[in-house]
Amino acid sequence: MIVIAVIGILLAIAIPEMISLRRRARTNICISNLKNIYGAKAMWALDNPIVMEREPLWDDLVPRYLDARPSCPEGGVYTIGAIREDPACSISYHVLWGSGDETSSSDRPDSSVDDSDTNTGGGGGGGGDVSSDTGP
Repeated sequence: MIVIAVIGILLAIAIPEMISLRRRARTNICISNLKNIYGAKAMWALDNPIVMEREPLWDDLVPRYLDARPSCPEGGVYTIGAIREDPACSISYHVLWGSGDETSSSDRPDSSVDDSDTNTGGGGGGGGDVSSDTGP
């Protein structure tokens, strides 16, 4: 009788955790797909002299930049978006670049760019700035 109670308690703890892990895994797969779409859009934009507001079509990205059209594991629908926009999933918590559960804004490729220090002579340029060295 005690063995059955212990097994019941363990299952009560394990099953919700497994469901949570499964949801996080699906979210991570979706975010990975969004990152792949983002990269494909970037490569497409480099290869095509285009206006930055134009939205590439799936036919523009598949098969040259993506092997196949990605699909959300939870049934969401992907929106490519214009070049300056991030791709999106119709599921609200599948968000690229930090607003979702698993990513942070530091994951964004251009988040390390600091526009505040343009090396115009004022103030120190953040540790190790060697761009002002003109040589002999």
